[in-house]
This record gives sequence, C-alpha cells and structure tokens, in this order.
Amino acid sequence: MEMEEKQILNSLMSWRTRLVGVSYSVLKDSHLAEDIFQDLLLKALRGDSKFENEKALISWSVVTVRRASIDQLRKKKREVMVLDDEVLDLLEKQVLRSTSVSESQQRDALESCLNNLTKRSQSVLKLRYYYGHNCQEVASRVNMSLDAVYKLLSRVHLKLRNCIELKINRTPIQ
Repeated sequence: MEMEEKQILNSLMSWRTRLVGVSYSVLKDSHLAEDIFQDLLLKALRGDSKFENEKALISWSVVTVRRASIDQLRKKKREVMVLDDEVLDLLEKQVLRSTSVSESQQRDALESCLNNLTKRSQSVLKLRYYYGHNCQEVASRVNMSLDAVYKLLSRVHLKLRNCIELKINRTPIQ
C-alpha cells in the first residue's frame, strides 16, 4: 500500500532538520540547503515516485537531497570541501538511524572533532576532500605511500565518527 500525500508531507516535515543537514553538509549554505529541501517536497508530492513506507521515502529523500546538493555545487563551481561518496554514505546511514539532534549540534561536533585531528591528518583531509586530489596525488604531496594514505583516511574517518557520536551522546562504533 502506497503512502498518501498527507503521510509523505508529515514524514518529510518530521525529517526536515536532518534532511536539510544532509544538504548543508555538502553545500555549507543554509539557504541553499533549505531550497534543496523545498524542491524535495515538490518532487515527493508530485507523485513521480511511489513509496510503500516511511523508510523507503526517507532513504529516497536522503539520496535525492545529497545528489541535488552536489549538482548545485557543480552549477555554482564553488570551492567547497565535498566529502567523497564513502563518507556521505556513512553520514546517510547515521541520518537514517539518528534521533533528533539539531543541525547546529552536529556541525559544532564535526568542527570540534576536525580541530582535534593532527596537522598531518587535517592536511591529508584537506588535500583529499577540499582540493579533490585522488589518494595517489595526496600520497605524493605529503610524501607518504599510497597504502599509508588509505590507512590514515580510514583511521581518520573512524576517529571523526566516534568523536562526533561521543559529542552528541551516542555510543561510538568500535
């Protein structure tokens, strides 16, 4: 049985903060993030896609918001640190299992955790995600082996995830 328009609207409005947060994590612009959410509402209510339950709706919404945000960045050709798909997938999973944590709490936790990283880790993250270099280019620039860069990024992703979860009072992943 498909969700009705009213159910779709109620579900999306209850997930508004988290969906805008997904967009904001890519765009770093609250106004554009809100615009992306408004476009999502229109797409969902237009009826082009059918949803059997809230989980399907929210999963579709997170992917749609993320893609629309990345498309918006490409249009603007702005230099913004965009996380790779692996990190965005982790964030998506976190959003889907999250309880209501404000966008500002999440942003503050991420900023604090980023500031606690070593200078080398910060440098590797900036080269990889802000400047968009592939891991081989990062390895060359910081004089590390490619394997060492992969391992460092993996450790940093886990460290950031655990740090953020601790700051917003969740149990970290082991």
